Amino acid sequence: MLGISVVGSVAFLLSLTLTRLIIKFAESLGMVDQPNHRSSHLKPTPKGGGLAFFAVFTALASGIYIFNPEYKT
Repeated sequence: MLGISVVGSVAFLLSLTLTRLIIKFAESLGMVDQPNHRSSHLKPTPKGGGLAFFAVFTALASGIYIFNPEYKT
């Protein structure tokens, strides 16, 4: 049970760190949403932070599938 807590905590921290990095480099990568009359924000807003969550989730799910003998047939 402790292993699940550790893996979950590491996944959370990794997702948080990657999200911050994506936000930091969003403008140089062209990942900024410009506001218009239909927008709910008033200034340019970085987008793409969900990529970090997707990457961490995919890596975690793949790792569980590969390294957990219960899932091998």
